[in-house]
Amino acid sequence: MKKMLKNNSNIFIGLSIGLIVALIMILANYLSLLDLYELKTLDTRFKMLHSYRYQPSKDIVVVGIDDISVANIGRWPWKREEHAKIVNFLNLYGAKVIFYDIFFSYRDKEHPESDEKFIEAIKNTKNAYLAGKYIPINQDLQDDIQIKEKDKFMKKFAINTVKIRARDASEVIPKGKEVAYEIPFYELANVTKRIGPVHVGSNEDGIIRYQFPVYKYKEDYYPSLSFGLTMDLLHLNTLYNIKNKGYLLGDTIIPLDEKDRVIVNWYGRYDQNKKEFIPAYEQWSAWRFIESYDNLEKASKACGLTIEEFKKLIDKINQYQNEEEIPDDLLKYIEKIPEDFELMFEGWDPAELFKDKIILIGVASTSTTVRDIISSPFLEEQPGVFLHANVIDNILHKDFLSKENFTHTSLIILLLGILSSLSVFGFRNSIIGVISPIILAMFYLTTTVIAFIHFNLWMDIVYTESAIIITFAISSAIYYIIEGREKLKVKYALSNYLSPQIMNEVLSDPRKLNLGGSKRELSILFTDIRGFTNISEHSDPQEVVSMLNEYFTAMVEIIFNNKGTFDKFIGDAIMAFWNAPVEIKDHAFLAVKTAIDMTEKLQELREKWRSEGKEEIDIRIGINTAEVTVGNIGSDKIKDYTIIGDGVNLASRLEGLNNEYGTQIMISEYTYELVKDKINAKYIDTTKVKGKENPVKVYEVLSLKTKGEELCQNQPKPLP
Repeated sequence: MKKMLKNNSNIFIGLSIGLIVALIMILANYLSLLDLYELKTLDTRFKMLHSYRYQPSKDIVVVGIDDISVANIGRWPWKREEHAKIVNFLNLYGAKVIFYDIFFSYRDKEHPESDEKFIEAIKNTKNAYLAGKYIPINQDLQDDIQIKEKDKFMKKFAINTVKIRARDASEVIPKGKEVAYEIPFYELANVTKRIGPVHVGSNEDGIIRYQFPVYKYKEDYYPSLSFGLTMDLLHLNTLYNIKNKGYLLGDTIIPLDEKDRVIVNWYGRYDQNKKEFIPAYEQWSAWRFIESYDNLEKASKACGLTIEEFKKLIDKINQYQNEEEIPDDLLKYIEKIPEDFELMFEGWDPAELFKDKIILIGVASTSTTVRDIISSPFLEEQPGVFLHANVIDNILHKDFLSKENFTHTSLIILLLGILSSLSVFGFRNSIIGVISPIILAMFYLTTTVIAFIHFNLWMDIVYTESAIIITFAISSAIYYIIEGREKLKVKYALSNYLSPQIMNEVLSDPRKLNLGGSKRELSILFTDIRGFTNISEHSDPQEVVSMLNEYFTAMVEIIFNNKGTFDKFIGDAIMAFWNAPVEIKDHAFLAVKTAIDMTEKLQELREKWRSEGKEEIDIRIGINTAEVTVGNIGSDKIKDYTIIGDGVNLASRLEGLNNEYGTQIMISEYTYELVKDKINAKYIDTTKVKGKENPVKVYEVLSLKTKGEELCQNQPKPLP
């Protein structure tokens, strides 16, 4: 019953610790106290597991206005006609979509003709997407006629929605300001396919991990430029809300987090040669498009053709393997093409590179004058245009990353926290109790990896693993405090009758200790002082007590040295036994060895007492091996760990029989059979002992056998 109550108490303590720690970690999660560390684990997952996940689409290409482009074309910002060349070239070679991550808010008053070329190029493509942004304005400007006209114009880019949640555009700007929508200048905006905001947001550490797909602006809903582009490609213009899940676009659910954000499912590429990550999508420098278009324009004029006609001419010529096969009507044009004519794509056919591709154009320079740099889980610095490429890729291929919601995470923390604590208190002082929380932590970590790779599910690591680790640490500390107190109680209770060696063994593994009543084979030793009554009557009491104390101290020490359990003093007698409470091999031999050690020690004491003029004493010892009852025996208030049974009585009788046979150490036949190969003994008699129906053979112990005697005894006897 007490054991059951103790086990229940341990379970209650384990439950309490697990529950308290779990609730603390759930609260920490609710307050976002460790979110930054959790985000770092997400970054690590992106990096370590990228090769096992969806790979970036080859249908998305980035045109970067990089340092080389600025060096070749000139200082930024460029005249708009340079952009017209890029757009015209891409349109000529069949680009599916042209996405500009660059603002064209105002006309270039110094080069109006350059603006017209760009407007014409955008108009001709019919698939250009231009960037807008929400800006702060003073309250007195909210009724400005130009702003109202822009808002009225922008309504054609609003989407149909059904009860959706979205970020309010006013949250993008500083508090205390009114919000306005800044778009490209009117003539350019009027010929573009769509305009949308290209805001980016970052976490405290500066890494982009989220995007708002839709903004609410003055009662209308506007998709971000990347989201709007994908809606157009999917031929959809209505967005529905799915409670607790996200948006429904056609038959696709787009998961949102609790702040109505899309988690960017970042893609990465690892360059084996450079041993580093590089941007996920193929990038070509903008100068290649500008110079290639200039070369096309120059060559077409030389041939007296339009650029479109010249491009078709080049395509026809490229169909022939060698010049001898080219017809005469084409050869006449070859002679007119300038010798330095070249399309600047390292020998690649631009049609293969850009036909039916989604082209994103953005600033990719790392210089201080031209920068649009963001940080991602893969790269500390990369052009911001790659963010939009990644988001477009996510949506078009329905490859969304969703996060385990707070409720599910809390339940997991609660479960694993309690299991971690229970494992410590449930498997007491066991290797299983130590390994179980480690297995729990590893199992959960493996689950998060599988969920990330195969289900695009972001499961919490920091709060959950912290709950397991902290619970384990606290539970272990409290458990060992409790165990330490219990061990002190055990040590105090057992120190009077267990040797230090056995005590340490018990304390290191309490499972070896069994103080409850049980039947066990023990070797029992009784020793008594011959004629002590006469000695005590004729000697000084103080001297008697002093001699007894010295004698008892020496004898008990010998018992302990031989792994025995001291039972009690009975007047001048000593009772001890072996093989309980801890099992001991060779318990019979150790009991006999103890008896021999006692007689040898007594000789030393006798010589000492003789020199001091004191009385000399002698002892008799009886040993029996039998199955007896052992346990805590006594009253409700006072108990003693002792033994009872016929085997105990026989040991006591043997001790007394020494007087009849004039022996010092007498053992029963049961003990003798266990030790006969290790001791020299002499058969004395088969005697009827009080309390035993059958006579018992008894032996006198003479000495321990030497190693040589043991070897001779174990030699096989020669054949007759």
